[in-house]
Amino acid sequence: MNRWRRAVDTTFDHPNKATRDAFRYTVDRDLLNKVTTVGEASAAVFVLPLQSIWMKYTLGDGD
Repeated sequence: MNRWRRAVDTTFDHPNKATRDAFRYTVDRDLLNKVTTVGEASAAVFVLPLQSIWMKYTLGDGD
């Protein structure tokens, strides 16, 4: 998530706050307590509904 926030200024021309805040994530707290190595950690990342409209246009709506 922090990588996204650092890269948004070089990826987009003049990104606004809504673009910077477009992505969210959820973490399984139970699993997080059991992680012993970095490779075991995971999170579900998603784009907020309003921002998804222009993100699909900007990033493409394909694979």
